[in-house]
Amino acid sequence: MAALPRIAAGALVAACFLAGLLVARPAAPQDFETHGNWGRTANMTAVTGEVLRDVAALYVTDHETRRVAVYRFSAGDGEVALVAARNARYDLELRAFRDGSDRIVDVRVLRELFRRATGPDDFDVPGGKKPPK
Repeated sequence: MAALPRIAAGALVAACFLAGLLVARPAAPQDFETHGNWGRTANMTAVTGEVLRDVAALYVTDHETRRVAVYRFSAGDGEVALVAARNARYDLELRAFRDGSDRIVDVRVLRELFRRATGPDDFDVPGGKKPPK
């Protein structure tokens, strides 16, 4: 990732989390945590990534409403744009899905593989522990 988009994406994440902190009003500073290209509060999670050269994306999830928003940042012109937003409530209730091949992916098996790789309750998933408030 080029230095400018990395810096800009970091600034974008910081701005979004500051806005989230104002809306969520967490009780203590420890309610805000960052890990490389992602971070979260008790009510929100944000992840950044480079999608094209000099173009970064920010994915924001609201834990309470189960809404997801995707923003695009272009380093060339400094433009930030909302690309997509959706209510993911029913997405999180899926039991299985097709991955583009002929097979069907069982979400319970996928969740178990993820938990083995990351440890129990690392993320707010249905049936998992929510981040502390």
